[in-house]
Amino acid sequence: MYNNINLYNNLTSNDYLWQYSYYDYQDLAMSEDWQTVLTTAFTITVVLSITGNALVIVVLLFGKSVSGDLDIFIVNLAVADLTMAVFSMPFTFTTLMYGHWIFGGAMCPTMLFVQQVSVCVSIYTLTAIGIDRYFAVMYPLKIRWTKNRNRLVILAVWIVSAVLSIVPPVVGHTKAEYWDGDTIFLCAEWWPNETSSAVYELFVMCITYFLPLVLLAYTYINIGIKLWGRRIPGNADRIRDQSQARSKRKVIKMLLVVLMMFALCWLPLHVFNIVQRVNPEMLQQDMTRVINAGVLWLAMSNSFVNPVVYSFMNENFKVRIPKRQM
Repeated sequence: MYNNINLYNNLTSNDYLWQYSYYDYQDLAMSEDWQTVLTTAFTITVVLSITGNALVIVVLLFGKSVSGDLDIFIVNLAVADLTMAVFSMPFTFTTLMYGHWIFGGAMCPTMLFVQQVSVCVSIYTLTAIGIDRYFAVMYPLKIRWTKNRNRLVILAVWIVSAVLSIVPPVVGHTKAEYWDGDTIFLCAEWWPNETSSAVYELFVMCITYFLPLVLLAYTYINIGIKLWGRRIPGNADRIRDQSQARSKRKVIKMLLVVLMMFALCWLPLHVFNIVQRVNPEMLQQDMTRVINAGVLWLAMSNSFVNPVVYSFMNENFKVRIPKRQM
C-alpha cells in the first residue's frame, strides 16, 4: 500500500520487474525542478502534520477538562498520524529525492513495518470513530461505550495493524545494484512472482481502503439521515429549532468531509500501486516518478487533514484550548 516509498522501486521493487528497468544511474535522482516542488510540498506536509497532531494530543490530554467520549480515539488518531509524519515522511521524501535507499539495511524492513502500522492504525481509528458515532446516534440507550471499552478497541486496532503489517518486513529488504561502477541500494518488497505481489496489493487495498470506506459510508450516511430527521420534543421554538438546524448541518458537513477526504486521499495511491504491479511495462519511468510523487504526497496529506476535521472543526475541542490571560 504505502510501502513503495522509492519511485525507482515502483518499477523495480520485484525481481520480475527488472526487465522493464531503463534508468541510467545518473537519472536516478529527481531533476532540480521536481526537487524544488517536492521539497516544498513535503516540508509543508510534515510541518503541518507534526504541529497539528501534536497540538491535538496536548490539548486533549492537558487542556481544560471537558467531557468527550471521542477523546481517546482522536488522541490515538493523532499519535498514528504523528508517527507517520516523523518516521515515514522524511524517509519517503529523501528516497524520492535520491532515487535509492541511503539509510542502511537494518532500517529498511523496520521502516516498511512502522509506516504500514501507522497507516493501518490511522485508518482503523477513523473506522472506529465512525462505528462509535453510529451506535451513539442510532442506539443511544441500548449501547453505551465506556472508557474501558474504548481502550480495548484502541488496543485491538494496534494489534490488528501490527499483524497486518508483518508481510512487508518479511519480504522487504535492501538489495545492492551496480551502475557504472557505483553501488546503490534499493529498499522494497521483493516478491518471487507477479501474481503474489498483485494478490497482496489487492488484499491490502480491500482491508485498508474499500472495507473501511464502505463502513464509514454506511455509518455516516445513516447518521446524517437520523440527525436530519430528528425533532426536539415539545412545543416549537424558532430560535431553538434554528440553533438545532445549524448544529445538524455542522455535524453532517464534518462527516461528509471526513468521508470525502479519506476516499480522495487514498484512492489514487491504491490505484497506482495496482497498475504498476500488474502492468509495470505500461508506465514510463519519468511519468512514474511524477505520478508516484503526487499520489504519495496526497496520501500523506491525510495525516494533517484529520486533526483539522476531527478537532479544529469541533466546538468541544476549541473550548478546551487554554485562553491567554490579558
